[in-house]
Amino acid sequence: VGALLGAPLVAISAAALLLLPGLALLRWLWPDPLALSERWPLAIGLSCAALPLLLLASSLVGLRWSGPLCWAWLAICALAAFWPARTFYHEDTKTRREEKEEKKSLIFVAGSPVIHASSRLRAFVVNVPAVLLLATTALALALRLFVARDLPTGMFGDSYHHTVITQLLIDHGGLFSSWQPYAALRTFTYHYGLHSVAATLALLSGLPAAASLLITGQILSALAAPLVYLLTLRLLRHQASALVAALLIAVISTMPAFYVNWGRYTQIAGQTILVSAAVIWMALLDWRITRPAHRAAGLRLLALAVVASAGLVLTHYRVAVFAACFVAAYALYRVLTQPGWLDRRRAVLGFALIGLAAGALTLAVVAPWLLRLREGALLRIGGYYIANNLSSDAGIHDIFGLIVAPWLLGLALLGLALLLARREWRGLVLVGWFALMWLAANPYLLGLNGTGLLTSFAVLLAVYLIVAPLAGAGIALGVEWLFDTLRRPWMAGPATLALGALLLGWGLGGQQRMLAPQNQLVFPADVVAMNWIRAELPPDARFFVSSFGAYGGGVFAGSDAGWWLPFLSGRASNLPPITYGTEAGETPDYQLSVKIDNEAIMAHPIGSPEAAAALKAAGYTHLYDGPGNTAPAGQEYVSAAQLAGSPLYEIVYNTAGVSIWRIR
Repeated sequence: VGALLGAPLVAISAAALLLLPGLALLRWLWPDPLALSERWPLAIGLSCAALPLLLLASSLVGLRWSGPLCWAWLAICALAAFWPARTFYHEDTKTRREEKEEKKSLIFVAGSPVIHASSRLRAFVVNVPAVLLLATTALALALRLFVARDLPTGMFGDSYHHTVITQLLIDHGGLFSSWQPYAALRTFTYHYGLHSVAATLALLSGLPAAASLLITGQILSALAAPLVYLLTLRLLRHQASALVAALLIAVISTMPAFYVNWGRYTQIAGQTILVSAAVIWMALLDWRITRPAHRAAGLRLLALAVVASAGLVLTHYRVAVFAACFVAAYALYRVLTQPGWLDRRRAVLGFALIGLAAGALTLAVVAPWLLRLREGALLRIGGYYIANNLSSDAGIHDIFGLIVAPWLLGLALLGLALLLARREWRGLVLVGWFALMWLAANPYLLGLNGTGLLTSFAVLLAVYLIVAPLAGAGIALGVEWLFDTLRRPWMAGPATLALGALLLGWGLGGQQRMLAPQNQLVFPADVVAMNWIRAELPPDARFFVSSFGAYGGGVFAGSDAGWWLPFLSGRASNLPPITYGTEAGETPDYQLSVKIDNEAIMAHPIGSPEAAAALKAAGYTHLYDGPGNTAPAGQEYVSAAQLAGSPLYEIVYNTAGVSIWRIR
């Protein structure tokens, strides 16, 4: 991660990649004026949506991406976004003369005016809310990168297959089928939006795949702050609430900062697009209510909605369901707030037509990928979940306090109460959104099958998108109410800023201590050992590493850096990426053979003659044990304590907590 701080090319590449495609799309398709502080966060989600769509389209024509080609594409995006045009108008966009005439000299954020100065050459305006948003975003970026500064790779189990997928996208210049040389798999059906961003960043900057993935994930985690600002502002229409919500995400809320400990970056990538998709869908549904005669504006918004929705499907299957739940909740709100029965019926019919059109176009765009899903096991697994009620959320209540702090939840409830007291019903959209997501994850509550296909855990990990806006409203509206009651409304702005400063001072320490070391698999000592293996051991060396049954014992997961051996050292092991459970192997019985091989050896203590004989019979030559240990109860199979002094194994490397044995 230090590479981002020390290499300007990486920072420039990341900024260009996450902004330019989205800004280009917004310039040509967003039909209305859009403030800069809303435009660039909205562009981030659209950029992330565009990348997987670009890779999918490239795969259909056989185009392979490289660094120079990526830079050329970004140059085209920059031209599309910024090329001056004397006659570039959208519907309802005012002329420059009209904008200047109507421009207000003071803009308020909870009572705080913009600093305004003018000259005969050009008016100079400092937009305080925009500056505060940029400062909050910069702070969030600094914190997220600081936390991950010493990590050699991503943490926990997900990071391994995310890194492998990123590397394979780089190696193939796009989508692939074979997972060689890292695993004997022949299909690729995993959602890949995150990996497309990380791979493109690597091609642009020259970063290694592991570093690019980690940096990409941490950047997206930080960008949750401006995206929550955007969602809050567009939905609740209160700027101070939006700024406070962004600050809560940056320095107070555990989520999504804690994602670093799970390597759960695919979900944060999906939720990056989710916010942009939600804002676009709100604009599209509002258009249908307020100005349906302006068809050009509706078509532009429809195109943006399809891009965001299709990109989200390719980025995270479950988060795409979250987006559908939001659209349903907002549509219901718009229908119920229509003045009469005829207006409500007209809204329902209009929304249904929009939904059918957008859904059909989205399906058409992602159809090549959906057809590809038949090659792996995802559809079969999904069908099994739909036919049954299988919950994977055991113990979810034990970590609820980690996901949402009780006091933050209390602030959210206060914010909802204040919104309702002001007869601002839009806050109920967030409540309805959560209710629909919870029902989607727990269909048994409606007497339906499918529990476990969308987990309650995934829903709770996304709940910061609901709690932060409402908690921001709780603070900002609470301050406004207090000083209105005291007949000092002009003090609300300074008081909100002071509260923000207090939150900042309180939260900084906790954010810097966000890492959970017990979730780390790869340590610097492991990287040194991997380099030693690559230099000293023959290419046909085959390692057996510690693993344990995951997802009900259906697949095996690694408990230390031994899992990373094929990627970091180029040597084979007994453990493929965990995606072997959803992909097709090169042999029909590949998944079963992994299970049989591991269980046959692990049936005996590692120090026993039976285990040594089974290892040799299966073709293994070495054992690996690293300092990481994520095994249940800390009980790793390959244990230095059990192997100490054993005549069955010869220790050939023992440094800084890493031990490697040759099987005699």
